[in-house]
Amino acid sequence: MLPRQRHTEVYELGVRAGLFSQDVADRLEELWIENRSESYYRTGIAGEYRAQTLLSLAGTLHEEVVALTRTQDCLCD
Repeated sequence: MLPRQRHTEVYELGVRAGLFSQDVADRLEELWIENRSESYYRTGIAGEYRAQTLLSLAGTLHEEVVALTRTQDCLCD
């Protein structure tokens, strides 16, 4: 069994992979902290259209970030 990860650990992984600076990671973590109660208490539940749009955005951002790296390798798999 894998060890339990913190929700914000992905930001540190991004810094270590050189995707963004520690400052950006800190700002992303602050944004998550500010908005996490909405997800925990389900007050910000997305409708299907919104969920599909965010999924599409995430895929596009992923492609852009991978394309910007020198090696163009994805560490996600």
